[in-house]
Amino acid sequence: MSTRSRLSLSAALLLGLAALVALIGVANAGAIPKLPKKISYVERKVAVSASGTLTYRWTYDSRSKCSPGYSKTVEEELRFDLPTKKTKVALTLGRLVMPAQFGGTSELDVRLGGWQTSNYCPPQEKAPEPEQPTCKSGTSPMVLVISSTAKDLALGDDDLAPLSRETQLGIGLTKGYPLELECSRNRPEIPFENTEELGWSADPRTGMAVGMNAGTMAYAGLTKGKTLRRQIHITGGCGGASARASVATKIPDHITGCTLNGVVSVKVTGLG
Repeated sequence: MSTRSRLSLSAALLLGLAALVALIGVANAGAIPKLPKKISYVERKVAVSASGTLTYRWTYDSRSKCSPGYSKTVEEELRFDLPTKKTKVALTLGRLVMPAQFGGTSELDVRLGGWQTSNYCPPQEKAPEPEQPTCKSGTSPMVLVISSTAKDLALGDDDLAPLSRETQLGIGLTKGYPLELECSRNRPEIPFENTEELGWSADPRTGMAVGMNAGTMAYAGLTKGKTLRRQIHITGGCGGASARASVATKIPDHITGCTLNGVVSVKVTGLG
């Protein structure tokens, strides 16, 4: 990495720290984490790859006796693969920065089944029957990012300036998939664990951001030949989902079934 690139990574980390201090403000100066007298900087050459699937299946049913309505089951399956990319990671003060990695392929298959309707009963005149929706599939290049979380997951009394912070994997799509309004109508949202605090989420149409259960110091140990492997399981549904276990909350009206399942494999290998 050139001197300019190295300095830009350092600057990004230090600017983030400066912004944090500014946001806290003078009034809360006593709450500012204590910083070490000597700021360490670690840089590692690495190779990163990832692949996985994420499937969202949901059923909407508004049918009732002698009243217009319809039912449908939509299955959205995302498959993606990012082949090995060589890059560098920089760590300082427990924070990690890695340039975004572009390329690979992602495919979204959208399938519809279980289409049925209900209508008025005689002697009432039937209402116009809705047509069965058409669902479209698509492909898109992808982008992968590994970074430290915006906030600490848990802080004890003695952890005012933690040396290591949880890292997270981000998988995004660089081109939007076709959106068919009738196929996607009444699609329930997917509440996800730690969405508000850390921005974690998982949705076949947009990508995912999930924790890796690996602190930033794990990357400092990626000397030549050392490898960090993770397999992340995503479970839950429209009542709530997480990368560890589902959380049950209220399900939207007329949603009779809703599941989210996925598995992601990530490998980061030190190159020396």
